Amino acid sequence: MALTPVALGKVMRASAEGTEIPLSWGFLDRDGNATTDPRTALRGIIPAIGGYKGTGLSVMANVLAGVLSGGSHTGDVDVGKRGQFFLVLSPELFGDVDSFAEEIENMVQQIKASDLLPGIDEVYLPGEIEQRGYEERIGCAAIPYPRSVVDTLKTLAGDLGIDFVTEGGST
Repeated sequence: MALTPVALGKVMRASAEGTEIPLSWGFLDRDGNATTDPRTALRGIIPAIGGYKGTGLSVMANVLAGVLSGGSHTGDVDVGKRGQFFLVLSPELFGDVDSFAEEIENMVQQIKASDLLPGIDEVYLPGEIEQRGYEERIGCAAIPYPRSVVDTLKTLAGDLGIDFVTEGGST
């Protein structure tokens, strides 16, 4: 999970696609000025969620996923240079598994029943949007890729002497 208002991958994608990023994402240039240019944002000040507490969480995420794992951290993070950290806990170590599941369901129901802000149709839980997207892609048996990814793959295939076939069989 990104501890920035939006995952850096989305900023990198905007850079590759040549599109702007919203000011609401809170990225700043090196001088502290708000920017919608993703290239400037990636070289500038990357915001953390939640002010100084979010910054503290971001530092700990860098320690666990970057330094501890032997991956890149802070300004060195880039495509293919990201570390990972996974913490796995068994609920049965803390009590009854059925009670745990019931409490999780209770928590989910309370969150989903939250009052909605104007213009918001639903409260999503972490990963819920991605799960729905996954189910949609499985249902239509297709994975949409941004033009920049397709172009990069096409160039790489050409460099390797591999035919690149797109949907419909065209090269």
